[in-house]
Amino acid sequence: MDGRREDDVFLNLYHLQAGQRSKALRNLGDICETGAISSKTVADIFVPILNGFIIRSSNQAQADQAIATFGKVAKHLEWSAYFAAWRRYMTLAKLKSNTNKAYARTVVAILDNFHFPLEEVSEVEVAEVTTAPEAVPEELETEEGGAEAEEEEGRRAEEPVQTPIDRLQIYKTVTRQVLPELLRFMESRDEVTDKLRIPLAVGIPQVALHLPTSERSAQISKLLTILAQTFRSKSTDVRYLCRDTLFKVIATLGSEYLPMLVTELKLALTRGPHLHILASVVHGILKHITAPEHADRMGNLDGCVDPIAGIATEVVFGESAANVQADGFRSGVKEVAGSAARGQEIFTLLAKHLSPGRINRVLEPVRGIMHETVQLRTMNLVDEVLRRIATGLNANSRLTPQDVLVISHSLITQNAKFLQQAPRLKQKGGKVHRDVAVDLKVQRVPARVSDHYTTNSFRFVTFGLDLFLTTFKNNRLDMKHPEVISRLEPFVSAVGNSLYSTESKVLVLGMRATAVIVRCPLKTVDPAVPAFFKQIMSIIQRSGNTDSEVAQTALKTLAAVLDSRPDAEVKESDLTLLLSLIQPDLEETGKQDAPFSLLQSILTRKLLVPEMYDAMDRVAEIMVTNQSSKTQGFCRDLYYLFITDYPQGKARMKTSMEFLARNLAYVHESGRKSVMEMLNRVIESFKQDLVAQYSNLYFLALVMVLANDESNKCREMAANLLGTLFERMDTEQRTSTMALIQTWSKEGSKPQLRGVALQLFGLFLPVLAQDGKSYLRDLLKDIKSALQSVAAEFQEGGSEEDVEMNGPADEPQEKRSQEWQLAHQALTTLAKVTRLFPDLLTDFKRIPWAPILVLMNYPHASVRLAATRFQGALFAAVPAAIPDRDLPSDHPLSLPCMIEEVKLLSIQLRSETLDAPSGLQIVKNLFYIGRCLYLHDGTKMNVTFEVDSDLEGEETEEEAVWGGVGDSDEDDMLRRAKPAIPSTKRASGTPLGWMFSYLSRGARIALHERQVAQEPRSNWTERPASIVRWFAAMVSQMDLDATEKYLPDMIGAIHRIVSATKLKDDSQYGELKTLTLELQQLLQEKVGGTKYSYSYSEAQQAAGEAKTERKEKEMEKAIHDPAAFAKRRHQKESLKRQGKKRKAAAALKGRDHKKYRAW
Repeated sequence: MDGRREDDVFLNLYHLQAGQRSKALRNLGDICETGAISSKTVADIFVPILNGFIIRSSNQAQADQAIATFGKVAKHLEWSAYFAAWRRYMTLAKLKSNTNKAYARTVVAILDNFHFPLEEVSEVEVAEVTTAPEAVPEELETEEGGAEAEEEEGRRAEEPVQTPIDRLQIYKTVTRQVLPELLRFMESRDEVTDKLRIPLAVGIPQVALHLPTSERSAQISKLLTILAQTFRSKSTDVRYLCRDTLFKVIATLGSEYLPMLVTELKLALTRGPHLHILASVVHGILKHITAPEHADRMGNLDGCVDPIAGIATEVVFGESAANVQADGFRSGVKEVAGSAARGQEIFTLLAKHLSPGRINRVLEPVRGIMHETVQLRTMNLVDEVLRRIATGLNANSRLTPQDVLVISHSLITQNAKFLQQAPRLKQKGGKVHRDVAVDLKVQRVPARVSDHYTTNSFRFVTFGLDLFLTTFKNNRLDMKHPEVISRLEPFVSAVGNSLYSTESKVLVLGMRATAVIVRCPLKTVDPAVPAFFKQIMSIIQRSGNTDSEVAQTALKTLAAVLDSRPDAEVKESDLTLLLSLIQPDLEETGKQDAPFSLLQSILTRKLLVPEMYDAMDRVAEIMVTNQSSKTQGFCRDLYYLFITDYPQGKARMKTSMEFLARNLAYVHESGRKSVMEMLNRVIESFKQDLVAQYSNLYFLALVMVLANDESNKCREMAANLLGTLFERMDTEQRTSTMALIQTWSKEGSKPQLRGVALQLFGLFLPVLAQDGKSYLRDLLKDIKSALQSVAAEFQEGGSEEDVEMNGPADEPQEKRSQEWQLAHQALTTLAKVTRLFPDLLTDFKRIPWAPILVLMNYPHASVRLAATRFQGALFAAVPAAIPDRDLPSDHPLSLPCMIEEVKLLSIQLRSETLDAPSGLQIVKNLFYIGRCLYLHDGTKMNVTFEVDSDLEGEETEEEAVWGGVGDSDEDDMLRRAKPAIPSTKRASGTPLGWMFSYLSRGARIALHERQVAQEPRSNWTERPASIVRWFAAMVSQMDLDATEKYLPDMIGAIHRIVSATKLKDDSQYGELKTLTLELQQLLQEKVGGTKYSYSYSEAQQAAGEAKTERKEKEMEKAIHDPAAFAKRRHQKESLKRQGKKRKAAAALKGRDHKKYRAW
């Protein structure tokens, strides 16, 4: 040891903690493995200590570690000590006690570490031991005699095992006492001790493998016989335990003993349910020895393929399988269930681990079944077994691609030797039986035997074709390898011959193989292609239609031949027939792939017949009318190939272009989108002179889509197409188009046409780039006129608080729609113009800011967002600065205008359509204004600032007290809405102070509206969340003094949000509260915890005082006006009842949802 107390074995073997004791035992085993301790020291000192841990330990983990350590120690014991240890624990294991399992495991650990080399014992010495008197059986010995014998053996083996005499004595002891006693103990038929004696078999192979070869096989054979007989037990647990033990035994023995094991199992399990147990055990053994950890050492199954294949055949095809399928069959043996599936997997495992020369042994049982019957059920099983074998062969690492090709070719041509040898006929008792693995049915009456192999032999052809196709699919063939090419050459004729079969399965696989083989660089393919094509056409003609799998496969194969062999000739009559056959299938979902593939191959080859034009007209119709996007995509690809590669006369081309333009107005959105995607290809890829020829046609058709289409996606696609079309126009066409748009923009009586014209300006100006400056003057006038007209209509029709689309009832909806679209297009185009020419953004004389500010409160959300974003673009272009006092009041950067903009943005926060992007843009604009006002507050120009604190009537909805729901008297609520913080603490005399107070009040009102609302809005948190974000942005911008100055307003909003306990069940409130707590943490870090706590306590105190005052006034009102008080009380109780109903309904809905999810 290195001096560490925790590693000292002697100090820790009897440590108080069990973990330390286990660690000491583990260290002791590691030390013994190094050979640093002599055998005598280990036997005299440590073996007794380990005996105590194993025999008397009550800690299972500690006993397990002691057994493992004993095994390591036994590996370094001399024979006398080793034999004494084995004798001791073998005797204890036979006792009927609760600890004999630990003793049995100790015996196994000792046997696993048997280390005495007995392989060198000569045959002469073995013969001497064999002729010597037999040892007295253990059952006849007395306890004294057993002790004397043990002592005598110990004396004889006192010295190290170095001489032949000592080795012979150990050999004699092992063969006459150790192994016979173990085997006799395992042979005992005691169901009680089965779970004890069976695991002992794990250690016997390790001892037997040290014996000479002649004795080794005999001992192992006895062991395997005992284990095989154990599977006859009626106890499922015993069989499972024996199976697991057998896995370990065969893993120790190796694959050379696998045939012996299978033979013993077959001799022990011969009939009835035992056959299913046999199949289950063999299946488990194969899976165990072919696992990755054992496959390299035991993956060779060549020596036992015949018996294993026979076992699998019995449970899949034989009488055992027939009994299981019989009506009313029941069995208490668990292995019966699923035995057929395990038998099929056995075929897969065999095929996966066989050498090429033994594969025929797996197929011979299947061939025997084909000779016996043509029953549909049995033949389906044959197909499944062949499929499993093909799967195994393709995963066989011992098969090279050349081997797979040889096997496939011999199966396709049926030239395999085992296929040509008929099974022998045997006459037994007047009955004729075939010499096959399984008799499907024993005839009670002698009958004439019929050979059905001729009928079933095609299944080997399909098996070979499937194997060939799978090899190609897995990319196992190197087409540059000369040997692979030479192996593939014979497949041309073999695959071609399969096309003449009368079996549909062979035809399908043969045509798939044809599609594969024509892609290979083989010399014999080109001469064979005409024969392939002719025979496939014959198959199609015989089919008469394309409903069958054979016909569909034939069409796909023809497509592959045409793609792979450009020189393949196609007759016009054949092409005409194909086009007539595939047209009805173009719209059928299940049969579209083959026609589309064939059409693409024909178009790629540019094969021309008159019927091709009719077929492509049909494809064009499907491109528009079909509702499947996948089908539309196929049709677009085909139609594009057709109009670009095939001869198109002037009239034909005009018809095609008009067809596309006409269907831009198709009734269904999917059709219009498909046409526009096709037009995009046409416009981008056609020559410019051809595009110019049809540009006016497409321009007007796309403008109609842009103006009238109900789908946003279609309008977006039309806008993109118009931009692409304008890029492809020449200078003259662009000039005439812009003149036409200018004419439309001046149509004052047609707002829809003006909106489209402005939108087209926005699309085309980026294309014109600097050349578009000549249109700016008129464009800006048109935009200004449009914005002013819409703003004037809005100001005449409603107030600033109509923040939704609620125009006058007598105003036509169509007119309002045209107005908002005109305003939206004007603002969008103006934004594009300013992005293209940034200097215009700060040219306040040319930009109509007055109507833009009015439209910030327009009823439609899109118009408000566009105006707000344009305002944000101005704020982004101009750095924040102190508002200039010399600016006119309507200037967007003047102080009065900024105050008005704050009001407009605050009103937008009340919108029912407010979403996250809109809220973010509003916060950005408010932040810019806040920074400007913050800079303004740093000067001395704000002493006399006054502003109307009325929130446009919004305060009438605010709650009277900070913490709870106020009464319904609007006048009282208006008075209580003022924050209950001393006026000396507030900064309402400055513009920024007013802005903080204004927005803080808005956040509190939003919480109040949510609490009293019968049906709360889905976006109610956007308003207070936006204000909280603005507070956070300003806190990060301001210094400490300014933050402390405006702290009361922020704390007012924070207190109201955090203390809204009535909203705890609202899922959105949680996110709002989290955001508010982040602001609170930011303020605490900025002003300090003490200052913040003082201000927060003042707010709580003011709220309590306001609540007390409100209650006193309510009592006064109850005395002076009892009727009004009763009315208010009734309203409050009604609101409470509705709230309870709403909560109960939500809870019930949640419980129902959970119940359905549980089901």
